[in-house]
Amino acid sequence: MDSNDGRSASHVFPGDTSGGTTVVVDEVTVPEGGFLTVHDATLTDGNTLGSIVGTSTYLEPGMHEDVTVTLDNKIEDGTFFAMAHQDTNGDRAYTFLSSSGAEDGPYTAGGDIVMESAEVTVSATVTASNQSTDGEFVVVDRIELSEGGFVTVHDASLGDGEVFDSIRGTSQFLTAGVHENVRVQLDEPLEDDGTLLPMAHRDTNDNQAYDFPATEGEEDGPFLTAGGDAVLDNAQVELRDTAAASFDGGASGGTLVAVDEVFVPEGGFVTMHDSSLADGEVFGSIRGTSEYLEPGLHHDVQVRLDE
Repeated sequence: MDSNDGRSASHVFPGDTSGGTTVVVDEVTVPEGGFLTVHDATLTDGNTLGSIVGTSTYLEPGMHEDVTVTLDNKIEDGTFFAMAHQDTNGDRAYTFLSSSGAEDGPYTAGGDIVMESAEVTVSATVTASNQSTDGEFVVVDRIELSEGGFVTVHDASLGDGEVFDSIRGTSQFLTAGVHENVRVQLDEPLEDDGTLLPMAHRDTNDNQAYDFPATEGEEDGPFLTAGGDAVLDNAQVELRDTAAASFDGGASGGTLVAVDEVFVPEGGFVTMHDSSLADGEVFGSIRGTSEYLEPGLHHDVQVRLDE
């Protein structure tokens, strides 16, 4: 398929860091649906099939942001290529490799394959979103580590050079790989709204204990980007003592419902009711309840329906 009709596939792939087991592409457009495949640098030597290091799940037609590709094997630093592939046989399964290229070939424009290259440094990644908190905990959405380590939460004084005094709390030891919804208990409760900065730290002495402040930075320093900067993110936090939930609906298989975001300051549950709640059926409207949720913010809470 040649996509020269204004509906071309495209990517935004700046590269940056990876924990070595996934690669995140900022933006991908697949006008007729398909997949995002990541190739290593041997692609430039003509190793079309052997250069494939990972492929996304099926992507619906349109634009997708922050597409995470789980890699088949752990990678090292290098040049990688993001390539949008079609779903030529309509089965929503990536068969380009198994069919030796006969199915699910790449999108093209002007006769050229649509792809983009970027330098990837194997280190760590951290993602945190703006959130409500009771002041005791902060949730880091996702952290990927190339080797075991920690995520440390700093306050905004880090920007003033307060490397140690800005530390507000540190996670337990995290193994290499991807961790989601990591709850970090703060050393002292927050007193005001503000900016917090979660930072990925190494376990340089392999004792699974966070020794960065105690050794004045000699041990357990941060994971670094290719430019030598610490791998971190920032999030605005708001103190609140009332529960809140965000639920946008969406498709369901009929047995599970996902609630986008739930904040429970003292822990609790999220319960799904049907529309009879509006008629006063407080108990009869209950369709399902989540497992117990620890105090704080939770994403994509799964509620299994009773019927």
